[in-house]
Amino acid sequence: MSACTILSHEALHEFAHVDGKIIQTVKLLVTKPGRLTTEFLAGRRARFISPVRLYLTCSLIFFALAAVAPVDDRPFFRITPGGARGITFNTTEQLREATVEANRAIIHGLPRVMFLLMPVFAFGTWLLYRKARRFYAAHLYYSIHFHAFAFLAMTLMVSLRLAHPYAVPVANLIPATTWAYQYISLRRVFGGSVIQTAWKGTLLNVTYTFVVLAAMVTLGLLSVAQSQAHAAH
Repeated sequence: MSACTILSHEALHEFAHVDGKIIQTVKLLVTKPGRLTTEFLAGRRARFISPVRLYLTCSLIFFALAAVAPVDDRPFFRITPGGARGITFNTTEQLREATVEANRAIIHGLPRVMFLLMPVFAFGTWLLYRKARRFYAAHLYYSIHFHAFAFLAMTLMVSLRLAHPYAVPVANLIPATTWAYQYISLRRVFGGSVIQTAWKGTLLNVTYTFVVLAAMVTLGLLSVAQSQAHAAH
């Protein structure tokens, strides 16, 4: 057996092994909210890919799909009549061009923004659950896993919107399933009563949703403002 054949066999074996780990990781992430995090915290990590790799894989799939989706199906930003302070539009075509530019900027910048916001989300869970999980690393694991699931959910949402107009109402329900996932996973990882999970989960969801939306709007408006400034010159 030649050295090339041996190397090819080893590479194929390694790819199949890693691919199997990805499938197993995603399956546990989706079907049992919070269980993947508890497995990692218990030291049972060999069967799964790393949290960072999982996050990068899920986010890459979503942003790749969002980048090729038609403007009307991009779930980020839409310019409406009236504009914003310091930004005005005179025609419908200008509104559409501004929407395209804003979404392009968001798709380009949001992956880095979300990666930077994950530690912020983890800090939020630490503030609420520091008695249950003392060390910040546990909260960071949870944050990465939750964001990975959120990207998978958004990928499904965009896919349904692209598939058929009749699927749009179903796609619009997916953000609510993400919130439900959050409540279940919080209780599984950090414990607490149903009432505690309800108010802590709601506070975390509302606060973090506001932060993410503010980041998206900022990216969109900055891009539009820059485009108008360049056009003026």
